[in-house]
Amino acid sequence: MKILLSNPPWHDIKNESGWIGVRAGSRWPHTLEYMGSMISPYLPFPFYLATAYSLIKKEGLNVSILDSIALGQTYNEFYNSFKEYKPDILVMETSTPSLYNDLIIASTIKKISNGKTKIIFCGIHNELESINFLKEYGDVDFTVYGEYEYPLVKLLNAIKQEAGFRDLTNITYRKENGKIEKKERGKLVDIDKMQWPERSKLPKVYSDSFCGLDAPQLQVHTSRGCTYGCIFCAWPQIMYGGSQYRRRKPEDVINEILFNLKKFPYKSINIDDDTFNINKDHVLEFCRLFKKNGLDKIRWGTMGRADLMDREMLLALKDAGLYAIKYGVETLDENVLKNIGKNMNLQKNIENIRLTKELGIKVHLTFCLGLPGDTKETIEKTIDEAMKLPFDTIQFSIATPYPGCKMYEIYDKNKWIITKEWDKYNGSASSIISTDNLSAKELEEYYKIAVQRSKEKHVIENINTPEFKRKFKLIFSKHNKKDKVIIFQSAIISLTKEIIRQAKDMDIDIHVLSNRAYSEEFFQLIPQNKIHIFRKGMNFNFQNMRLQISELQALYNFKKVIIPYSNSDCIGYDNVHEVANAFNTEILRVTKDGNIIESER
Repeated sequence: MKILLSNPPWHDIKNESGWIGVRAGSRWPHTLEYMGSMISPYLPFPFYLATAYSLIKKEGLNVSILDSIALGQTYNEFYNSFKEYKPDILVMETSTPSLYNDLIIASTIKKISNGKTKIIFCGIHNELESINFLKEYGDVDFTVYGEYEYPLVKLLNAIKQEAGFRDLTNITYRKENGKIEKKERGKLVDIDKMQWPERSKLPKVYSDSFCGLDAPQLQVHTSRGCTYGCIFCAWPQIMYGGSQYRRRKPEDVINEILFNLKKFPYKSINIDDDTFNINKDHVLEFCRLFKKNGLDKIRWGTMGRADLMDREMLLALKDAGLYAIKYGVETLDENVLKNIGKNMNLQKNIENIRLTKELGIKVHLTFCLGLPGDTKETIEKTIDEAMKLPFDTIQFSIATPYPGCKMYEIYDKNKWIITKEWDKYNGSASSIISTDNLSAKELEEYYKIAVQRSKEKHVIENINTPEFKRKFKLIFSKHNKKDKVIIFQSAIISLTKEIIRQAKDMDIDIHVLSNRAYSEEFFQLIPQNKIHIFRKGMNFNFQNMRLQISELQALYNFKKVIIPYSNSDCIGYDNVHEVANAFNTEILRVTKDGNIIESER
């Protein structure tokens, strides 16, 4: 019996524009704008699939694993891989926003295999727990709901041995008479007894690059679950079945990290726990062992609650080399915090965010707009107060109540949910809610405002410092006034605009290379004949731009190319560098943090 575990494709790309999805390993599956690569810059490790692989392999079953999203596979490439593997059983990790996409894939697989391949759905979608799911979707043979690794292994053994499903948990299936049977949730397993997740069979591209953490990244769990009851948090409610918290022995985690670092030279580590710092003793022991084993020399990050921190814990984390931490703040209004079950001490939260930065640890903050009790005033207050906090990176999203969460029940009861088309449950930019206080359109506008203000905050702070202006002026002090300079449009438009303003103050003859969507942003700064728009596509692509670059350089003879970077470490700019090098002139690199790097080419 051949088994294939899969994180199937999920994207929509036409004429170099569109979106790509992130599913397995993400607490919040969502889509991102396609930026020229099928592999997302944010790519969580598929912990459940990879751990299931290890457990199934240990059972002696014939299993393979395929992460199509991490490989950047198209749908046809996925189907070709399926034909090559020829599995008897295909396990697909699904999610609420990718469900319809995944059902189409399942239907196609059934046709390719002439109905011979059994399909198992698992993942973060609450309908997998309902007998109605199999009634409605005939191409799916089984579902394994909740934390699925151990229940999946038992199901696969039962299928192979034809032993029946009486003693199984966490599954739904069809009986011979067509009736749908559901097996209730079983007790969560001791995670110290789990196998380490498989990594050798997966690509080394996983990364959560918040605050500039480098890829490829080794992502590890030291615990699962959370003792708190946030109404929006999907993994505890859907995957674990409640606020259950389980820790691994720190020694085992360190051994897993050391083992994998010997196998591959990862550039950073991310402790991807639901809430890393729930137990202080756990954190302190982990930090001691982390440093003892020399791991403090590697950049690493994690996710936690700021209000649970204290100076002792933060000093231990700093001593162990912690580079960056994510703090879930969500709102800066006390009443809204109470409404979402966060049980957070807001003042202590703010104090510890400041202390974290003072100790030299980078900070990523997350906020959610449209929570119960949110009004225009509370959202404006949250955005205003967030801009006063010290952060390196920040994330805003629109409240998206996942079915299966308490938040969904509240919003559904209040008739705040405007659609139950699951593929729209993607709060990265669009709203599926309209509350008594805020319409979907207003929430989307506030999201845009929050993102824009956070980008401008960094530019204002970093590009307008006396040090940056002095260095920028020094670089161009030897510059001939007749020489022309071209600056590339950045994803952070305000960064490009601020550099243009400073260049104009120095009488530099500056031009812009931009895609059409952003070109009007520069109309107030420089003449339109100095704004050069991509002839093809929306992204920097040397093959598309080869002729245009040649013509521009022949016409203007640019003496310098300025590349503004929307991150701190110039990561993910290979295509941009290829275009810049084609001008065959000096290159000046400017990061969003105000760092300036000169190079001949």
